[in-house]
Amino acid sequence: MLYRQLRTSIAERSRVADQAFSRRRTITAISTSEAARAINRAMVMTSPADDADSAAKSAALELVFVYGSLKRGMANHRQLAGASFLGSASVAGLHLYDLGPFPMAVLVPDDPEAQLLGELYGVSPQLLKALDRFEGAPRLYQRQRHSLCDGRAVWLYVGRPQQVRHVRRISVWPPGLGADTECH
Repeated sequence: MLYRQLRTSIAERSRVADQAFSRRRTITAISTSEAARAINRAMVMTSPADDADSAAKSAALELVFVYGSLKRGMANHRQLAGASFLGSASVAGLHLYDLGPFPMAVLVPDDPEAQLLGELYGVSPQLLKALDRFEGAPRLYQRQRHSLCDGRAVWLYVGRPQQVRHVRRISVWPPGLGADTECH
């Protein structure tokens, strides 16, 4: 009995699929004006909403400059999951210090040669809050606005001078990695 029901069910599904396929092959002629109206309706239904959504998404992204363990290939890069990598970048007026498992950038306004190399990401406001928690802001690091060498404003996590008093200054992190972007 079960076998007969199964065979009947398969035969019924096959018949329904054949009918659907034969209907799809049938071409119905429509006038040019009907086609134009259909295309216009489709454009009206999708374009403005899609454009508004993409504009809102790009406007909502914050630029974040990273220089240490958040860079690609580093131990904590996974914290930037969902962020858009925008390229290499540099910021003037900061020195970098080696704290062992991670570096710390510190503002040095009196050194015109000071430059920090890193990567630029576009992040959502939610990811920016998650990065604040990860970076220990505002206790360990402070998230501050700085300008890249090309003039764009970015968020950057920096430390205080007293936090690096007895720590070795480095040019890039991890130490020994070459520089790929400089301010001109």
